[in-house]
Amino acid sequence: MRFIIEARFLDADSSDQPTLLLAIERRDARLDPSTLGLTLQEGRDLLRSAQQALVSGQVARWLQLRSHCRHCGSQYPHKDFRSVTYRSIFGRVQLPSPRWYRCACRNSPLAGRLPRPTWSPLTSALRQRVSPCLERLQVEFAAHMPYARAVELLNEVLPLEDCISVSGTKNRVRAVAAQLEEAVADAVEALPTPTLPATSAKSVSLLAIDSVWLRHCRPGRMHQRQVSIATARATLGDGSNRVCGYVTKQVARSSKRMDAFLSRLGVQPHERVTAIADAAVEFETAIAESPYTGLRIIDWFHIAMKFRAAEQSAFGARDQPWTWIEPKAIELRLQRAKWRLWNGRSASAIEAIASLVQIIETLEDEPSSTLIRNLEKLQSYLESNQRYMINYGQRYRAGLPISSAPAESAVNELVSVRMAKRQQMRWSDEGAHALVQVRAALLNGELQARRQPAPWYRRAAVNAWTFDEHLEPLAA
Repeated sequence: MRFIIEARFLDADSSDQPTLLLAIERRDARLDPSTLGLTLQEGRDLLRSAQQALVSGQVARWLQLRSHCRHCGSQYPHKDFRSVTYRSIFGRVQLPSPRWYRCACRNSPLAGRLPRPTWSPLTSALRQRVSPCLERLQVEFAAHMPYARAVELLNEVLPLEDCISVSGTKNRVRAVAAQLEEAVADAVEALPTPTLPATSAKSVSLLAIDSVWLRHCRPGRMHQRQVSIATARATLGDGSNRVCGYVTKQVARSSKRMDAFLSRLGVQPHERVTAIADAAVEFETAIAESPYTGLRIIDWFHIAMKFRAAEQSAFGARDQPWTWIEPKAIELRLQRAKWRLWNGRSASAIEAIASLVQIIETLEDEPSSTLIRNLEKLQSYLESNQRYMINYGQRYRAGLPISSAPAESAVNELVSVRMAKRQQMRWSDEGAHALVQVRAALLNGELQARRQPAPWYRRAAVNAWTFDEHLEPLAA
């Protein structure tokens, strides 16, 4: 059996001969699942042939309609032919691009004033030589997997044939990130001035903030450099979530950026959002001067984990030289300090832990045990974050969140899944910042088909000499 697929253009002039797209040979005597229907390679060949026929036919008819002067009706004098490459999701297409002389008729706006210039109509029309669908697929695949793997997968599924490359995909991601950065800069400039009195925000119920460190591609001499990325997840009033992130070194005003994020989600100038983080450093780097955030809370989960580490150290220190203090007694003191902290008595809890450290240090000749270190870490953590501690029990009984778990999931979705985990990647500040912007827009459903502006030499070629309708403003 021979199966032939042909294409034909149907218009006023239907004299064109059909174009052969694909011919398939099958044996009638045998029915095999491997040869039943179209194979992947045959489907790729069919899409490539159909794309070539359709694009070539469209361009040929478009050039035919514009090959005559609109003033006198004479055909433009032909100079030469060049080739234009158009890349699409179904392969690379080579298009003939003719160059014509401008018509010398008297009705032309610049007749007799300048030498007869030439122009390429196809070059002026196709300023962007890449299909928007291909650009969108490049960005979306690169946001989910490494650049090389994204290019490999797209080439395996689609008939691209070297239409895309790893460096081109990386440049496309950075171009989209640059446009997202411009939108953020415009939003920052358009921020309204916060007003008083302040009320709780209705559109955003919680803002959870966290940070993550990635390995830098250019480590320092003395120690390994790191890329610091701040992430945030905003919980909306309807239960949905929005994420944002940025590399701290790439952002001049972190607070303004977070304000623009909240304003885009519908927070009004008179409203304030509750923010939760696992340390005061997150507040200082992200929302230190943000007027859109009201109550700032230290995450209870991290506090409880530090208490848990100190309790476990007490049971592991049975061979220490104190005889009248049992591990149960140390655990009881820690539980009392934790209860005071849970009920908003942070100063009393810190004093209880400090007194416990002093008691153990007086009993030890060399105070270097794991218990001492964990207690000192707990005390230092509570003292540095005391201004952000609240009555957690009262807030918990009211059904309000006291944990930054949403921020932990934002770190995982926004950064770790793509940029860390098992992949062991190294990043530059610029590359990590660009990819985080693209992934945030993709997770929020805000990633649209954004076009990269044409290079300066293409813009110069387009603005030089084009059709007569482009020359009329010059004559005026």
